[in-house]
Amino acid sequence: MYNVENLGNTINNYAQRAAVAAETKVSEWINDIIRFIGELIFQMSYYGILVAQRIFMAIMMIFCPIMFSLSLAPPWSSAWSQWMSKFLSLSLWGFVTYMCIYYIDFILLYNLQQDMIAY
Repeated sequence: MYNVENLGNTINNYAQRAAVAAETKVSEWINDIIRFIGELIFQMSYYGILVAQRIFMAIMMIFCPIMFSLSLAPPWSSAWSQWMSKFLSLSLWGFVTYMCIYYIDFILLYNLQQDMIAY
């Protein structure tokens, strides 16, 4: 099997195996890098939305008495209703974010189950 006549074939086989192994490793590394960047963007946007919600709601709570008192004056009669609608829409940010997380987790779980079935 390992003699001089088969030396070229043996070297060629080892070179092909090494090329396949290197290609597989490079493909796995690229896949890991893309996954890491995607998870990083996803987590930054997720936590960014939740932090922005907390900050904006805290600012709006500070201005709550001012908006209520301004709504007593006729020129700013709609100040309280506008403040309330903005506050309610801000408080729904978390719910919408959690619903998106739920559906994304569902899709990921489905894909993982399909991958496990495929193997």
